[in-house]
Amino acid sequence: MANMKGGKGMRTTGIAGCFCARHEFVQVLGLAALKKGERYNTMDWILCGALSFLRCAEVTVSYDIACQWSKRLHERLSKIAPDCIMHQGALRFMKHHLDRTITYVVPKFHLYAHKAFCQLRYALGLLLGTGLTDGEGCERVWSGANPAASSLREMGAGGMSDTMDDMCNAWNWKKTCGIAVLLCARMCRALEDGTTQTKIFTQFTEALEADDPTRIAQARVAIRTWEQDLEKKEGTPCPYYVEQTALSSASIKMQSETVQGMFPKTAGSSDADEDAALSRFIVRGFNLEADRERFSVKHKAIGGTSAQAMARSLAVTSMLHDVLSFRSSQETLCPSVYAALTLDERDPDRHAATTVKLYLPSNPPDKDRSLVSDRERAIEAQLRWDYMVDELHRLRQQLRLRGCLNKFKIANITGQYNNTRARETQDIVNANVKKAAVAYRRHRAAYLLLVGKGKWEETMRVLNDKDCRGLGDRLLEQMEEMTEENVKKFLEGRRGAASSGETRYELPWIWYNHTEDSGLQITDGAQTYLPSLRQKN
Repeated sequence: MANMKGGKGMRTTGIAGCFCARHEFVQVLGLAALKKGERYNTMDWILCGALSFLRCAEVTVSYDIACQWSKRLHERLSKIAPDCIMHQGALRFMKHHLDRTITYVVPKFHLYAHKAFCQLRYALGLLLGTGLTDGEGCERVWSGANPAASSLREMGAGGMSDTMDDMCNAWNWKKTCGIAVLLCARMCRALEDGTTQTKIFTQFTEALEADDPTRIAQARVAIRTWEQDLEKKEGTPCPYYVEQTALSSASIKMQSETVQGMFPKTAGSSDADEDAALSRFIVRGFNLEADRERFSVKHKAIGGTSAQAMARSLAVTSMLHDVLSFRSSQETLCPSVYAALTLDERDPDRHAATTVKLYLPSNPPDKDRSLVSDRERAIEAQLRWDYMVDELHRLRQQLRLRGCLNKFKIANITGQYNNTRARETQDIVNANVKKAAVAYRRHRAAYLLLVGKGKWEETMRVLNDKDCRGLGDRLLEQMEEMTEENVKKFLEGRRGAASSGETRYELPWIWYNHTEDSGLQITDGAQTYLPSLRQKN
């Protein structure tokens, strides 16, 4: 990206640095000028410069793209010539590499832009000895240097280097003067939080052990295996990750597309072909329902600018074409339903494109169930169930992300400009939470029309707004205030749990399943908080 931002003809396009992640000191020989972006050779140079003066048994390197940059790093540094000023640092790196005493992580805020494996393999919070270090200290150092950027860009190479040296020396001197107060404050917080987190961990673990001791034992074995594995290659089982076993909407669509090819072309294969076509038709109906929900949120009914009116008109036209195409397929696959439609419902105009009923098997015309076959209802019921599971998974994922963003914003974001940008990101996640909740309710309502009331309602419950809460620190703090027995009741979602203050409400059911046959079943999402709590102790 730096190559596209006007760096041509410039000697330097930026500055890279190496800092102590815990105390935020600028390291000796830890600064270098960038030449068109963060090239690996520049970052390698900085690392070797910092390692030249370090005397430590273990090293943890935090970098935004550590997952890629660390690959073949030892091969690159082994090629440094002996007469190079960075050769001493390269030798120290090779010693750490051979002794396996160097670890790579990604800063906490940047971590969520990586794929799921990187979020586990390079997580600071899951690494022994890192405490509450977030790895974002470099960003705070750069924020302190930003006021001088307009002056630095006008300087020559020598003047810029001298100015940066003065600024870094001043920064380190202020850090040195305040290090005693900082360490004392951190020690006090660590002692206080250590007691609190130990109580939470003990109560939470005992509550889970009382319900499923075998599963807790398996989790402990998985944690030991994960921590002893130094390489942690992709695909290695991880106790902090929930494997998605449910079909996503994309998988459901792909499955319906490939059903036809799974059966031999015989006279008896026509049913499989019809089921595949009917599944595709019903999925199209689901997509239309989602598009209508999105349309009502994105576009205002009246008013707005000319551009907004044009966008609304184009969206209505596109939806009208989708509805007409849906009706064409409905005429072939569900002729009884199509025959019961009025002329306006068969060929709606633009004004009715967003409101005309689709009449899927779950909602036939005039509620006449004789118009749809049991096979059609069974196919839609299965698809509705799969989509409910998919939306619940998406809801949990967005709730986890929302919790992480909220904590990072409170701890690190200051100023009106930065808070505005952070608020925009939070609004996007909140919209995704609402979208998943609305989709789940829509599919559940249709499933209820298809199969009626039953034991399935104990698993797929009514989703209220109060249920759309993450299993985060606040809930764990509330459990810490209770006795051991009340923690267990709290986890089971019983209203009889005695507590004080705001702790008198239930754990959201989306984090566990409770049925008469199986009893309490803690979901894998809640199960992952056991090792997460363990990391805090």
